[in-house]
Amino acid sequence: MEQFMKRFLEAMLHAKPEDIASFFDDDMEDDCDEDEEQDERDADMPEFLERATNVYRTKFYIVRQQIMYRRDSLLGAYLCSRDTFYCRTPERDRQYEAAFPHNEEKNGKRIPALMYIRKYID
Repeated sequence: MEQFMKRFLEAMLHAKPEDIASFFDDDMEDDCDEDEEQDERDADMPEFLERATNVYRTKFYIVRQQIMYRRDSLLGAYLCSRDTFYCRTPERDRQYEAAFPHNEEKNGKRIPALMYIRKYID
């Protein structure tokens, strides 16, 4: 079931299956296990790109979305987005431009999800 849902999300959201965190238990854990290997790969990239399923810009923020498939007894199965809003600075804008030089839509788009959690970083 978990592999089926990851392939479904990959097709619908154009996301990589390894970037989609899934939870198949009834408790609502907010933290994902962090892999040491992933930490080493992420050391060179900007913070707003680390473990991101989607990254887009608004007028004042660069937003990192982490899309998660969740299932619980009350709501059933749904997508949840953990959004981190980084204030736009000249340095972050340069990093964003370098990370997405060939984007057709310069600022990107948000992936819709049923629920979201927001965090703001200066």
